[in-house]
Amino acid sequence: MNNTITVVGAGNMGRAIARRYAVGGADVLLVDMDADRAADVAAQMTDDALGRVTARPLGEALDSDIVVFATWFPQTLELLSTHAGPLSDSVVVDISNPLNDTFDDLTTAWGSSAAEELAVKAPGVRLVKAFNTVFAPVLIDGAIDGVPLDVFVASDHEDAKRAVVASLEGTGLRAIDAGGLSAARTLERLTLLQIGIQNRLGLEFRTAVKVLPHVYTTEAESA
Repeated sequence: MNNTITVVGAGNMGRAIARRYAVGGADVLLVDMDADRAADVAAQMTDDALGRVTARPLGEALDSDIVVFATWFPQTLELLSTHAGPLSDSVVVDISNPLNDTFDDLTTAWGSSAAEELAVKAPGVRLVKAFNTVFAPVLIDGAIDGVPLDVFVASDHEDAKRAVVASLEGTGLRAIDAGGLSAARTLERLTLLQIGIQNRLGLEFRTAVKVLPHVYTTEAESA
């Protein structure tokens, strides 16, 4: 297995995730159904990245340590079903949100999630949910007003979850263990809520969900 990260999908999210990993020093293989788009995105990566982003065909990029599917849910479902065998030695990251055509609901049932449906389709794959609650415009920078973005990571495979958390070190992002894969139900609906807020307030997807701990002090310490 290669010490690399594969990102499948060279759209806005794929571009942002590839950049974050490259900034952290990883060598990234970028895959897209449109090979020219993948090549263009790889060529546009800025010089401040410590790692490299290289466009590759899908068949040459499935033996990475971590494979991130930065694709829409139906496409991820098809790709994962087709390539489950070659991916059995990799940690597979699903970032999808199963939005309907009007972006006001999800296509999955209340008792399920996109991530759980993917896990059923490819039971031999160590599936991890991550990145689905962060938006591409802020993920490119990795922070808002200097505050790092939180990436919620959920999986039933603890070793896979630890691998994804470790992979985010140096990227400028803060990984948060969100529990088992069933947490994806909440994470995907959290994004649905965020999308509605963006549209109503005109925030242009330049917001983030952040865990901010409150530091308690005693009366004597605060005096």
